This record gives sequence, C-alpha cells and structure tokens, in this order.
Amino acid sequence: MALRDNYVSWWSRTACRPAGLRAVVALLLLLGISAGALRAEDEWEYEVKSGETLWVIATRYLKGVQYVLPLQKLNRIQRPNTLPPGTRLRMPYDWTRASVAKARIVAVRGDVRVEPGIGNPKPASVGIELDAGDRVMTAGDSNALLEFSDGSRLRLNAEGSVRLKSMRVLSSGAGDAELELEHGRTEATVTPAPGRGTRFQIETPSGVTSVRGTDFRVASDPNASRTEVTAGRVAVDAAGQGVQVDAGFGTRVQA
Repeated sequence: MALRDNYVSWWSRTACRPAGLRAVVALLLLLGISAGALRAEDEWEYEVKSGETLWVIATRYLKGVQYVLPLQKLNRIQRPNTLPPGTRLRMPYDWTRASVAKARIVAVRGDVRVEPGIGNPKPASVGIELDAGDRVMTAGDSNALLEFSDGSRLRLNAEGSVRLKSMRVLSSGAGDAELELEHGRTEATVTPAPGRGTRFQIETPSGVTSVRGTDFRVASDPNASRTEVTAGRVAVDAAGQGVQVDAGFGTRVQA
C-alpha cells in the first residue's frame, strides 16, 4: 500500500510540472510505451466497475503500474482515482498481461498432418495439442476442426494449410489468437466475450481478417483472399485500408 501511495503521489506531483512531465515522457519512451494512434483492432474496451481506479485496472489487467500514465493519457482521464462506474476505457493489447495458450484438434477427417514449429510433419489425431508455431495441413477430401482455449473453433477444409502464429489468454480471461492461412478455406466460430477483449485474427497473403466474436469464412489462393460473414461483423485490412463486413456480406482482396 505504501508503494502504491508513494507512486500515486509522485505521479500527481510530477505530471503537473513541466520539467517533471518531460521526465515522465522520457521514462515512458525508455520503457517503449506509446499512447499514440492505435487502430481499433489493436485495442479492446473495458467497462469500469464500482470502486476501480486506473491503478487498480492497470495492476489487474495490464503488464504493470508503468501503464497508469499512458492509460490516463490515451483515455483523457482527468481524475484517475475517481472513475465513474460504466466509464469505457481503451485498452491496447500490447499493454495487456497475457499467458501462453494452446489449441487442440477435436475432429479429423481424412489425411490431416501437423507440422510442429520444430520437427517433421506427423499424422493428426483427435486430442493432439497445438502450440504457437505449429502448422496444420489437409489433403483432398479431408478437414480438421481446431478448438482454442476460449472455446472458439476453426475448421480447415480440404487442401488447406494454416499456421498458428500466436495464442494467448488475456488477464481478462479472453482469448487472443493470430493465425496465418497460407492457402485453402476455413470456417470459424469465435466465442464472444464482451468487455474482456476477445480477438481472433486470420492473416492471408492478401490481408488480415479480425473479429471479436462471430461466425465467418476465409479463403485464400495465390491471387486473392475472400472473407464471408454469416453472423456478426468482421474487419478486413489490406494495404493500409480497411472495411467492416456485416453478416450476409463478403469482401475480396487482391493479392
């Protein structure tokens, strides 16, 4: 408690003085923390509960108390110790504390192989756990169903290849997965977790599809990628531009 009080006191006094403010900025730059422009896909939204302060929120969900000041600046909070319940805070994923997660194969049909990040491909079977860096490949007339730590599922259809780039569980309990669809077609159902930061990204050579909880399909070939939404909404980004795709619609991105 003494450490917290001393930190808040230093923060309050220092941030109010020009020289002190320069020191704070220098400290944040040294720590590699920036509260600059962020895309919506790079952050999640948290709803403040009764009695919570920026200190409490940073300690509970972020990587450390060094993020109190950046969080205050990003959200333009005037009184960090008296946050009204229901206030919505922007929370960058890069600042959020997380732990490594795994996926597992829950269904296999036909010829499906798993290539570890280090090692040779091996036949896939139900129950196999997958780590970040692993690749799943399907032959003709084959498919595999993958399940992630938050219950989200992805089906890789015939003649496909997907690499699991990263898989994490956020401190809020939500899942955060980044996949690379090298070729083929997928169908995904992402478990929504409102206010906790669920994120599910599928990269293709043409663009990136990002969702927070919905049903969608992504297909990739050497010439283009296609995203089709069956429920909810997804964001598709390519070449510095983005589009929101609603249920019942799709979009095609040239390679």
